[in-house]
Amino acid sequence: MKILVIGIDGAPPDFVFKWAKEGYLPNIKKLMDSGSYGRLHSTIPPHSGPAWSSFMTGVNPGKHGIYDFYRFRQDSRNVDGIEVVTTADRKMKTLWRILSEHGKKVGVINVPQTYPVERVNGFIVSGFLTPGEHVEFTYPKELKKELLKRFNYSINLSDAVYNDAENKDMFIKEVLEITEKRWRTTKYLMKKYDWDFFMTVFTESDRIQHFFWKYMDRNHPAYKENERYGSFIKEYYQTLDKYIGNIVRTAGEDTITIIMSDHGQKGNYKTFNVNDFLIKIGMLKLKKSKKVKTKIISREGIRDLMLRLGLENIKNRLPQKLKDVVKRRLPSKFIRISNCDWERTKAYSFGFGGGIFINLKGRQPYGIVTPEEYDSVVEQIKKELKEVRDPENGNPIVEKVYRKEELYSGPYLSDAPDLVFLLKNGYTPSTYIQGRIFSTVKSGRSGNHSLYGILICSGEGINHGEVKASIMDLAPTILHMFGLPIPKYMDGRVLTEIFKPDSEFAKREIRYSSYEKEVIRGKLRRLKAKRKI
Repeated sequence: MKILVIGIDGAPPDFVFKWAKEGYLPNIKKLMDSGSYGRLHSTIPPHSGPAWSSFMTGVNPGKHGIYDFYRFRQDSRNVDGIEVVTTADRKMKTLWRILSEHGKKVGVINVPQTYPVERVNGFIVSGFLTPGEHVEFTYPKELKKELLKRFNYSINLSDAVYNDAENKDMFIKEVLEITEKRWRTTKYLMKKYDWDFFMTVFTESDRIQHFFWKYMDRNHPAYKENERYGSFIKEYYQTLDKYIGNIVRTAGEDTITIIMSDHGQKGNYKTFNVNDFLIKIGMLKLKKSKKVKTKIISREGIRDLMLRLGLENIKNRLPQKLKDVVKRRLPSKFIRISNCDWERTKAYSFGFGGGIFINLKGRQPYGIVTPEEYDSVVEQIKKELKEVRDPENGNPIVEKVYRKEELYSGPYLSDAPDLVFLLKNGYTPSTYIQGRIFSTVKSGRSGNHSLYGILICSGEGINHGEVKASIMDLAPTILHMFGLPIPKYMDGRVLTEIFKPDSEFAKREIRYSSYEKEVIRGKLRRLKAKRKI
């Protein structure tokens, strides 16, 4: 038996399952008809950083320590305080590391947050957050040269394209080129290497949904009817469906296929600017300087201003060299260490999830909130969040507010935002400082993450029917299907309902173990086997 996992970053169940049932995605429909499928609950917030790490470790962010793609440190050597998260920041072993240590052969392509690459029994090609093709992004390292020569392999969209998504034709061209490279690379490596577990992720689905949602969604404030751009998301999934069918056939009939996404996607009609909200309620103080105020205007703010002034088309006609100059002169997206008056700041927000951090004395280097004040500050912000209303219609925008202890547990709980919240449909949190609490989305990201992604599992021994699962459930389920013990620390469960009652998976006892002891036993067994040979 082999297991193949295909990740479709940001794939929303409402659209993917609908299009499949309508016949637009025949290969995905075939897998749904022959197996189990349903909505896959992401992490809260549904952000790719913690979600992919929870998938690959089977634990909540309080145990693996990843809450975003970036972290903000007041005492950082970086002048902005912004640090990129790497594999060194993940505190738990990945699924492929565990499989490797039990003697299984693995192949992993383009999973986000896998740089720097780790040593495995097989190969890894790292994904999003890899600095570029100039670094060592493969294990074994000689694989890099082969991929660049054979496929002109690309890890991500180029910065020029991603930062200028309004140049839609160029964006579409590069998205399709990279997706094809990913498919060809996947097929090639599946044939080149022996493997028990293979995983590949298509991340461009997430990118097109971020920027093209407004052309598909008639309710979006920036909607403009355009047949080419309005149908592109659906057309992209049709292209991806063809590649998926080819990959599944290449894997062979003895393979269990799992298709999953780290979260879903929804329309982003308005952004809720969390730091502007904290400024209004007196929790965040900025240094009083015109220079500082100029620095903190985000790229999104500048795009919005240009749009309102009718200058967006002028920007698109600029030569690329001039665009690059403008880009370099634009300021950082997030708050900076130097922007905040830390001696008067009680709370701030950072990252893509919109979480709020208390500037706690003894924890933050410049903290001012005492442990005795902590609960009252948290409850005050929580109360103020629940009372936030959209000024245009007077409706509340906050669906739910959580203290971190309600969502996470583990040794890295202290790294989590102290408050995490979910917004109602149509609203997305932003930590860019805009000078106003709400911004109507006219350009940039018109789609953003939603709480549920997709899960499809098909193959010998897999039941037909709907399933409800958490993203943390996949690692223990895969280990069980391989007949391996599940580390006791994992938070996910084995999805027993997806197994046919007479299958080996259902009959097999679910075993748990002290992970390190099991690895040592496995190494001894393999050593004895070698001696016998």
